[in-house]
Amino acid sequence: MSQKSTLPFILLIAGILVALYQIGARVLAERPSTIAVVLEFDEIQRMLTSGGADLTDILGRLRPLVTHIALPEQTWRDLSDLGLLNVASGPMVPQAYVPAGDAVVNLATWATAKQFETAMAAKGYKIAPIGSFGASATPIGRSFVIPAALVHHPEMGLGYDAQTAAIITHAGLAIIARPVPTIPASPAIVQGSLKLAKDAGSSIVIFNGTEVLGNPQALPATRDALDSLGLRFGWVELSPQFGADHLASLLQGRILRVHSVGEPEMHNLDPETALDRYVRAARERGIRILYVRLLPTAPDGDIVSANFAFLTELHKRLAARGFTFGDPQVLPDLKTHIWTRPIIALGLVGLLLLLLPSLGLARYTAPQYAVPFAIIVAGMAAAGGLPRDAVAFGGIMLAATVGLLAVRPSALRPQKPVYWAAAMLVGMSVINVAAATLAASLLSDRLHMSGVLLFRGVKLSLFLPPLVVLVVQAARSARAYNDYITEGGEHAEAPALLAGLREVGSAVVRYSHVILIIILLGGTAFMLIRSGNDAVVGKSGTEMKARAGLEDTLGIRPRTKEFAFGHPLVLLGLWLLYRGRKRWAWLILSLGSIGQASLANTFCHIHSPYMLAVFRASTGLAAGLAVGLVLIAVWSFVENINSRRLVHP
Repeated sequence: MSQKSTLPFILLIAGILVALYQIGARVLAERPSTIAVVLEFDEIQRMLTSGGADLTDILGRLRPLVTHIALPEQTWRDLSDLGLLNVASGPMVPQAYVPAGDAVVNLATWATAKQFETAMAAKGYKIAPIGSFGASATPIGRSFVIPAALVHHPEMGLGYDAQTAAIITHAGLAIIARPVPTIPASPAIVQGSLKLAKDAGSSIVIFNGTEVLGNPQALPATRDALDSLGLRFGWVELSPQFGADHLASLLQGRILRVHSVGEPEMHNLDPETALDRYVRAARERGIRILYVRLLPTAPDGDIVSANFAFLTELHKRLAARGFTFGDPQVLPDLKTHIWTRPIIALGLVGLLLLLLPSLGLARYTAPQYAVPFAIIVAGMAAAGGLPRDAVAFGGIMLAATVGLLAVRPSALRPQKPVYWAAAMLVGMSVINVAAATLAASLLSDRLHMSGVLLFRGVKLSLFLPPLVVLVVQAARSARAYNDYITEGGEHAEAPALLAGLREVGSAVVRYSHVILIIILLGGTAFMLIRSGNDAVVGKSGTEMKARAGLEDTLGIRPRTKEFAFGHPLVLLGLWLLYRGRKRWAWLILSLGSIGQASLANTFCHIHSPYMLAVFRASTGLAAGLAVGLVLIAVWSFVENINSRRLVHP
């Protein structure tokens, strides 16, 4: 190790050690923990209607498989449909009893009347009970004078059925309340609405409808009410509710991530696919509440038995992956400290300084350049916010490109090029993971782990690294580059790259080049729109089954961009380079760089467990090496056939 590389290497090692300290705290917080399996009460009732079973019996049988029942707040429409709420009108309401602008509402039972009166008081509406309207027209239950404007709001929440809540609690199941957003929502109304949920026996709320309570202006009041009442907010992923992101941010990540399959979507999913969705969400994305939708149909018509079999299998798969069942807790308040972030950032600076000589930029490793740059980067990391995110993004870019940018055509002809190529691929992947770990550790806090804050530039980190590698490797494939290196040696790398770029830029563009560019851009665009959980283009049923099969076989599904495409192409390109076949190597290495970009991108998803990312990366590398060896064998076979045809036409 030269004296010039000693300091960058020390910075890199120091950064990795501090990053591992931060990652260690994150791993402890991410260990498989308690998870809630939730059913909606309305769905249980529908199942009972079709199956003819008893509610108490069903809840008792669900107790070993389910932890919570979601109890929606009843609305004006719900009570009307049940015949429990009627607006009195006509001759039943003498005008002397009803002031102008008011109406009379009748509740059919005293229990419902108490629920109605409590909900109205909690939400700040003034109502007045009245007696009978005359001997000949006395309504059953109780009646109230209310503002007439309320009659025209059928979705207004009117509290929770106390009898239903008591039955659920008696069965040993916990309640998750589903409040209906109240409009208008003042701080007092927000507090009263959430107190109804608390009084129903709930410690978790998942808001009903398309927005959260208090959206948009009263969200601070919603946060304060949740905290004062000891309620936890269930944040539903992939089904955004207006105001949910802002509320989660106000709560500083004190949330529980919720995953569910939409009720209409359950009609298009087979049970096996649905099970895979729920288990993968809990294992890979930090989900702590599985809001399970029941199967809408059964092959033999026994809907109750089919759903119990479905829930039993879900319970078994989750338990096999280390999860326990009960009341889930929010993530601990993990932070990245102001003293750790600069050291981690300096580790990335050290890796960059080690890379620069391989690009002919060794002069920029001199103290007059390196020290100011290191101070700026460390200061950005310490500042937090957007500057810290920029350093993390730069780290991911560096992780995805450092190995392939260091690969140069060489006169070295090893006796076993396959072994050398495999060792090089493993080495650059290890460096990739180390650099990605540095970048990820900068963001390993509760806000990112809970998904409240996301890594900025996830899609860009898939697109830019292959583009950078393509430019550099294309320049290295040019004749002008080779001439410079032949005359000046490795120290002429920078002018050689510039000469190569000029030659590539001035080359005659053929139709084949245009077609190749279109194919590359189209493939990259398709890769980007398919990335992520909310991808624009979904996966086919056959692909989903293949993915599930890989997961069952390998324990974790490696990313297709790595094991089936990127890693095999890099292995093939390195093998060709070590055999002196430079003609196709640059293009193959550039295409294969998608695998290295995907590998670094795996660590951008901070809400996914870190050790799962390491396991996925290792599995993808092993599978990619296997596929790459097959690809090399096929290439050798084709080469042998062509060589025989040249010798014996």
